[in-house]
Amino acid sequence: MSGGGRDRSGLLLLLVGGALLHAFVLMQNWADNPFSRSLFVDSEHYWAWAGEIASGQLVGETPFFSAPLYPYLLGLLRAMGVGLLGVYVLQLVLHLWTAALVRRIGAQLSSPAAGWGAAVLWLLLADPGYYTGRVLACSLQAFLVALLTERSIAVIARPSGGGTCALGVVTGLTVLSWPPAIVMIPVVALAVAWNGGFDRGALKRGLQGAGVACLVISPATLHNLFAGGEWITVTAHGGITFYHGNNRIADGTFSPLGVSNDKRTHDQDALRQTRAARGPDAGWRDVSEHFRSKGMEWWRENPTAATALALRKAAWYLSGRVYGDMYLASLEREESFGSRLKLAFVPVAWCTLPALLMALVLARKPRENLVLLALVGLALAIATVFWYSPRYRMPVTPLIAVLAAAAGARFTFARMPERVAYGGVLLLGLFTGHLMRAAGLDDPETYRGRYELRVGDLRREAGEEELARKRYLAAREAGAPEAMLRLAELSAAQDPAGALEELAAIARANPGQAQAQKAHAVALAEAGRLPEASAAFEAALALEADDGEVHAGLATVLLQLGQGSRAAGHLDRAIELLGPAPDLYFNRALARRTTGDLEGAVSDLEETRDLDPAHDRAGPVLYQCLIGLARDAEAVAVLREELDRQPGHPEIGLLLAWTLATSPDSGVRDGAEALGLAGQSREGVGDRWDVLDTLAAAHAETGDFDQAVELARRALELARGLEVSAELSTRLGLYEAETAYREPR
Repeated sequence: MSGGGRDRSGLLLLLVGGALLHAFVLMQNWADNPFSRSLFVDSEHYWAWAGEIASGQLVGETPFFSAPLYPYLLGLLRAMGVGLLGVYVLQLVLHLWTAALVRRIGAQLSSPAAGWGAAVLWLLLADPGYYTGRVLACSLQAFLVALLTERSIAVIARPSGGGTCALGVVTGLTVLSWPPAIVMIPVVALAVAWNGGFDRGALKRGLQGAGVACLVISPATLHNLFAGGEWITVTAHGGITFYHGNNRIADGTFSPLGVSNDKRTHDQDALRQTRAARGPDAGWRDVSEHFRSKGMEWWRENPTAATALALRKAAWYLSGRVYGDMYLASLEREESFGSRLKLAFVPVAWCTLPALLMALVLARKPRENLVLLALVGLALAIATVFWYSPRYRMPVTPLIAVLAAAAGARFTFARMPERVAYGGVLLLGLFTGHLMRAAGLDDPETYRGRYELRVGDLRREAGEEELARKRYLAAREAGAPEAMLRLAELSAAQDPAGALEELAAIARANPGQAQAQKAHAVALAEAGRLPEASAAFEAALALEADDGEVHAGLATVLLQLGQGSRAAGHLDRAIELLGPAPDLYFNRALARRTTGDLEGAVSDLEETRDLDPAHDRAGPVLYQCLIGLARDAEAVAVLREELDRQPGHPEIGLLLAWTLATSPDSGVRDGAEALGLAGQSREGVGDRWDVLDTLAAAHAETGDFDQAVELARRALELARGLEVSAELSTRLGLYEAETAYREPR
């Protein structure tokens, strides 16, 4: 067999082995792991966004705040009927394809042995293997970065216009998946021109590749222009991300100071804050600049702390093994549902220092290695300037595997002095986790409470309350204060009074914890202790002013207390924070109606029905508001829609019959139809006073005053002692005088 044939056979065997290993992991992940099917934070956002795309909503209402390629790929898959498992299988295919690319890059960069070592190492790395089973862009980003590196090496070795255009396409796709890679457009152009000696043909090819890359990313730019009205190249979130990593509470990882962490409200909350600071005309570019300036202000005021923080972020990047801003894979490996994750057992942190050493060696030949070095440096710079996350390291992890394998090959085949240097760095890489923990960083126990809470929440969502309780107890033991609230909430179903007392005790013991005050307020509201609930919600808002759920809960209580004006203000804020929701609009309509703002109430009720056409209460309340505005024809149309939705509904039919019989608008009145509708309601609910009153009004409208008088007398008899008896008596007098009744306006 030829050398090429052996290589292909070896690669096939390697990929089959990798496929079997990771399929074995994925089977357990899908069958048992609650994190695989319950999506949250970024994963939930991507999946919901993909659903909108699959339904045909290709252009949103705001510019992109996340890299768009992955959600649009998900949207295509969802439109084709592919579910979560199908996405994970596709990501596994990308993972295996990346292994093939890594092998080729390693062989081209160092030696065939380094290429095979890099491919094996890639398939055994913990982070890449883990992220194939999560709805995140990591597998796609890693694949595109590997493809970009491999294509750049190929184009430099064999320059051609077609090859350069293909390289431009890959560069553009990488930017759409990993926006910081936009700096790679000029870098790739420079690499092509430099390796061609900067002659005319090389310069032309470099510019050609850059132009193609710009064309590839142009749909994102146009989307942002149409959606937000501003020229934003790919995403508008850079300044906010910078501020999250550079503020008074920043520790080198994600520190969400001042902006909602809920992806549904994150961008609108940031825009609101920017407009409060810079005026109502501030746009999305201003949002990024506003938060970037806040982070830079902290740098200027705290230069020593900022420098130390940057060094800490770099240390996290080189040594981080446990921390995750969303998922804690290391803790999942301890579980029965994640035990197979141990098969991909090599931490990326074992490889980062050897990879850095090898990158420094390659930097002696910058012309040939410019693209690879720029990509590796870019990822390290992002973590150092912004903040560390294993997801921020993931795009260049294929290159880390290549460089670490090359360093290992150097160690194996080098002479003794050089072998000592490489061996020392390889050994240090193995101990970086211990060094981090010795410094009080990246200890699994630091995150155990948060992890147990998350698992408990997932079990609770699945209806497994006993399993959830065990997790909350473990979270309490790990020092997570929210665990007490979760346990009390679970107890509420069996012992509401006891749970309320428990929540009250927790709130008293934790006066500075917004979640404790919020849980107590909810329990008080459910118990009907409204004044106390109002005070507890106010206490929660004093601690966390941007909690939309607290604003909504307080508004509900205030509505029941008859304080409509205050309720409307809190509902305004709840809608701003939580986004459109039918119940929020409906409650705001009720609040506005109590203050006399019927036009505003009508607008909110129409929003309610748009969001939830089956909303049971919105139609009747909208009818009442329209009647109050003397818009009888519209009110009748609303009731007809409700009857179409709920044929034969006696109460809706009775309302419609009353308006058709008594409206001051002659174009609305129809006595014959009113008689028919009122008669149907009578069949449904019997001889109630209001039914007979409506029948009397309908007979009067048709001119049958004898029947009207008889029905009105019977209605009056049934309503004796009620407040409406005076009105009924007045109407009886009208019918005796052969005059139909008209509702006053």
